[in-house]
Amino acid sequence: MSDYATSELMRVVERIVMIATVSELDPANARAKVSFGGDAISDWLPFVQLGSKDVRIWCPPVVGSQVVVFSPGGDTTKGLIFPGPYEQAAPDDRATSLRISMPGIDLQMNDGVAYLSLTTAHVKGDIIVDGDVVASGVSLINHVHDGIKPGPANTGKPVA
Repeated sequence: MSDYATSELMRVVERIVMIATVSELDPANARAKVSFGGDAISDWLPFVQLGSKDVRIWCPPVVGSQVVVFSPGGDTTKGLIFPGPYEQAAPDDRATSLRISMPGIDLQMNDGVAYLSLTTAHVKGDIIVDGDVVASGVSLINHVHDGIKPGPANTGKPVA
């Protein structure tokens, strides 16, 4: 094999799997541009999402995050963007929990219990709960009202 053929083969192999950094995002078209380092910026490439026929998980990459680009035949113009290496310190409880975090939401599952933190929530439809609901220390089932008088008077606010 000639030196040129060997060099060309090595170039193709080196470009099949590459670590890159998201430089621009087009979530409406599920595409992003990535930087391979220096001035090497890709064209718009599709980013891969988890899911199948009836399961869809939408979690686009964030500008500045590391990703892995898989390029068939080493052709980076046909690359697919996959989630990349974990960039921050992993959570302490990573062996026993599932965690999904991004700006505005933090969902954590520990031993069958879900903890959800949202910046804002908008719910359409019914919320059905088997058990109590507690908001700011006030139980929906066990709270009491003060200032109750027989007749058409209104009750006071619940007491925590």
